Amino acid sequence: MLKTAFRSLGIMFLMWAACAPVVVIPGVHFLLIIVVPLVPFVAAYRTAKKAKNLNDSVGVQGLTLGLIVALIVLLAIIILLVSGSQLGVYEFEGRAKALVWIIVFIAPLYSGSMSALGFMYGALKSKKLESD
Repeated sequence: MLKTAFRSLGIMFLMWAACAPVVVIPGVHFLLIIVVPLVPFVAAYRTAKKAKNLNDSVGVQGLTLGLIVALIVLLAIIILLVSGSQLGVYEFEGRAKALVWIIVFIAPLYSGSMSALGFMYGALKSKKLESD
């Protein structure tokens, strides 16, 4: 499960990194509003379709994957924020500090839940295709 979670996270971070330079193009903003939130679901869906040994409960495996993804995203956000503030890259005051706290709480929850849903849907779909 850990290998699947890291594979899914690798796809997520690569897609987000590929979207970052494109933000400066004016017409692409609307496309990124659709693409960036769907990345956790699609990455987990694709890795579930390729995963093997799905003998256990799909729900338990999906929730485990979602928890692992959420913890790693939370850890990555905390490391980036702490290292950036220590190096003087980030200066958070007032509303920016509140926005950062919202991101710290919402981003892991969203990426973990969407990864869990994507994994469960992909695993159930692959089991259905195997049975047919």
